[in-house]
Amino acid sequence: MRAREVDPIKNELLAVYTRCYSDIPPFQRPGCTEYALCRAEGVLRVIVRTQHTDEAAMRAAQCELCGVDGVTARRLLLFLYENAVSVENVCDLLQDLLPAAGGQGTHRPSAADALP
Repeated sequence: MRAREVDPIKNELLAVYTRCYSDIPPFQRPGCTEYALCRAEGVLRVIVRTQHTDEAAMRAAQCELCGVDGVTARRLLLFLYENAVSVENVCDLLQDLLPAAGGQGTHRPSAADALP
């Protein structure tokens, strides 16, 4: 997985977990998924990125956590990592989980917002 470029002025990296997968043909391709929690301008954001070793492109998703404290955000991040939640499902799952965690939901930043 490529090194993350996190602007220390705009984004504070709070936690990161990386899960790597073996090559198990024909069931699984090798690659890594990174689960990161950042704070930017007081807003907590989960970023999930997946890259297969046989592809140049990286898939990514990010969601802002609304109404959640840092401890709960870290627990949610660990939950995502331990359950190997995919890039495609992370924001929808967080939207479902946040009310139970005392949060107000998620916000998916627009395409104009660049991933850190």
